[in-house]
Amino acid sequence: MKVLFADEVSLYRYSTILVARECRNDIEPFEADNILDVLDTLRYENISILMINVNLLGDVDVDLLRSIPDVRTVLVIDSHSRRMEYDRLLPYVYGVFDLDSDLEASKKYLREVLG
Repeated sequence: MKVLFADEVSLYRYSTILVARECRNDIEPFEADNILDVLDTLRYENISILMINVNLLGDVDVDLLRSIPDVRTVLVIDSHSRRMEYDRLLPYVYGVFDLDSDLEASKKYLREVLG
């Protein structure tokens, strides 16, 4: 399963990949630290799940999320994410992964998302 982990903070990407691999061992991780790399990876790879930090999206139009075909998109939030920033995106995503959750809650959620 190809999963794209998109976050400008490399430690967040790395730790999320580690937890995801504990939940499912057939993950092929891809990484992006900006929206242009996200779009390029989606264009050239058959990504199943996009886990993208809401802060990376910034003011990106919600049409961008709607235009991603056949990819389960999960917003990644943390204590610095403002609720109103990601509320507008919720109708277009599969779910929300909170980086501030404890390890067991994170594993449980990722098991559900990764199937």
